[in-house]
Amino acid sequence: MHTKGFHTNRNSNDRISGIVMISAFIFIISAFEVTPDVISRLRPLKIAAIQFHVTKEIYSSEAAFYETISGLLQESVDRIAPDLIIFPEYTLVFLAFLPFADEIGSSGSEKEALMKIMKNTPDIASPRDILVHNAAFAKKTADKLFGILAKKYGLYILSGTYFSCPGPLFQKPPLYNTALVYNPEGICFYTQDKVFLTDYEKNTMGLSPGKIDSAIGFKVDGWDIGLTICRDTYEYIWETQFSGKDLWIDIKANGASFTEEERVSFERALPARLSDSDVPFGITLCLTGQFFSLIWEGESSYIKKDSAASAYIQTSKSATEGEILYISLEP
Repeated sequence: MHTKGFHTNRNSNDRISGIVMISAFIFIISAFEVTPDVISRLRPLKIAAIQFHVTKEIYSSEAAFYETISGLLQESVDRIAPDLIIFPEYTLVFLAFLPFADEIGSSGSEKEALMKIMKNTPDIASPRDILVHNAAFAKKTADKLFGILAKKYGLYILSGTYFSCPGPLFQKPPLYNTALVYNPEGICFYTQDKVFLTDYEKNTMGLSPGKIDSAIGFKVDGWDIGLTICRDTYEYIWETQFSGKDLWIDIKANGASFTEEERVSFERALPARLSDSDVPFGITLCLTGQFFSLIWEGESSYIKKDSAASAYIQTSKSATEGEILYISLEP
């Protein structure tokens, strides 16, 4: 009886020990539970970087712009089903001119178009006035078009920049060069103003600088992304601002012919910043094309940090035409 009782007690203790071990195992697993962000970081991030080519015809109507953009998105989705699609600086700026598409379409120069617009709209006296008066229209149009497309395809879209105007129109309100990012629900969930402006933006267009502290970046499926807008990227301060980021995107509208001098200048932007930072990946994306006398040229690229330097992994074939770079980032 004693022996039998001893075995019964031992089995009971074994069961208790087993329960304790299982409970401890569950606790350990739960302590290291993989969050959704971590799960998505375990797979590549697929990106379509669209080197957008501007023509006057694209901005001749809302329908023409939508048809162009939706065609590029469909092409990208068919190719790699990206998680993120990127457009360059100024992609949205000329949406502000859509209400004057007839005047612009029938004109051979900026001056002729402005004269026609001023004749029909007395409170317009400069291109800046058009951008101020139609800033809300441009944002509303971008929200509608890119919101529809982001939701349709279930992806994130960095749609480029437009000139935003938060002030009252009866004063001389500030204008900002503002980037917009849309989530798969079709909502603009992140905006960022350009901080370091070009002379043209400051002196001719009268733009105001944004605040670097507000440029916190955004996340796509767990990837922490920093954004700079063209001239911004030449400043060293971003290396500290973006420490710990997974990807650095530089969107550009380089208003000059892409000569060897410009190529060297590009080297002083994101390639130099990436080399001196702890960010492992970088994408430079350029606007190309022409709107009246304004031209944009530039070479888009995907670069990766290699030891203490950055190396080009992929570049656009042309600095003057439209193109899509398909990029897959490994975590």
